[in-house]
Amino acid sequence: MEIVLMAAENGAINIDKKVIAIAGTNEGADTAVIIKPAYAHRFLDLEIREILTKPGKIS
Repeated sequence: MEIVLMAAENGAINIDKKVIAIAGTNEGADTAVIIKPAYAHRFLDLEIREILTKPGKIS
């Protein structure tokens, strides 16, 4: 979510349109969500609309 706030602050994304944010660890990207962006000073307006994928447990 932090990268979405940073992108909104720098004008790289339009806060009126949903975006897909992808994140992960040193193992690679393992999480993707659809987010309604917001500016940092309006952090609570940021909304996670849908979880597309998230890490699972490997047995």
